[in-house]
Amino acid sequence: MTSRKLQFFATDVSYLTLGSSLRAVKGQRVLVIGNPEGLEGTVSDGIISAFRAGRTMIQITAPVSPGSSGSPVLDESGDVIGIATQVLKEGQNLNFAISAETIRDAIAKPTVAPVTPTPSPERGSAEDYLNRAEQEMRGRNYQSAISYCVEAIRLKPDWGQAYSDRGMANFDLGQYDNAVGDYTAAIRLDPSMASVNYLWRAYAWFNLDQYGKAVSDFTAVIRREPKWISAYSQRGLAYFYLGQYGKAISAYSEAIRLWPDDADLYEGRAVAFDKLGNRSRAEQDRKKAKELRGP
Repeated sequence: MTSRKLQFFATDVSYLTLGSSLRAVKGQRVLVIGNPEGLEGTVSDGIISAFRAGRTMIQITAPVSPGSSGSPVLDESGDVIGIATQVLKEGQNLNFAISAETIRDAIAKPTVAPVTPTPSPERGSAEDYLNRAEQEMRGRNYQSAISYCVEAIRLKPDWGQAYSDRGMANFDLGQYDNAVGDYTAAIRLDPSMASVNYLWRAYAWFNLDQYGKAVSDFTAVIRREPKWISAYSQRGLAYFYLGQYGKAISAYSEAIRLWPDDADLYEGRAVAFDKLGNRSRAEQDRKKAKELRGP
């Protein structure tokens, strides 16, 4: 079967930005904009229920009906993190989207993509293997990257960078348990890169629903890098999922003190205030977030 690309030219038209689903987490709110049953411009909302098939598919609760296929799935920043594709009618709210990374890969592929086998590691130094691993990761060939990292570790078992790179490849494949093990080894072996490895281990814990461990690692990052905003915001979200709403508010407040112009931080704190029944403070934060985002 011959595949074809659809192309068109246009100027001065509005468009959406293709973002990334790698930072998305279960429970995160999403929006779908489509034309279900021919009803144009319909907006539905829901949350991310799960990630499937190595994070290539996103399971969502936002309603998707006939006519919604191909609709963008947006995060709360308005970036497209997926494309609605199918519904399991046997259940309730079992809807699925192709991830932004899968879409980007498909766009980047040639019209007729050659089938290439996973390369076997060639003889070389540990540095050679790790260089090859990083090349494979840039091409999103994560399983091949892991193979090269294994060879690098075999030759140089105390090399923290090799474990860190393998951790990243495992993370991108959705193999979070393996990623945790690799980042743990990297933290022990290479203190100079501990901040980065704590951060990514925290993200792995987060995707494993181990929110207490994620909090611990995000806190370790903050001690080392007091200005890394992602560690503050994700720590607040982890506290939220633990049901520790007061601590979530404190975490977001600390982040807001450092970055008073970040709308997402106010939105996160607003949700925590809602959970504590403090509607007035929640409304203040949502109003501030709206002001920062502008018209």
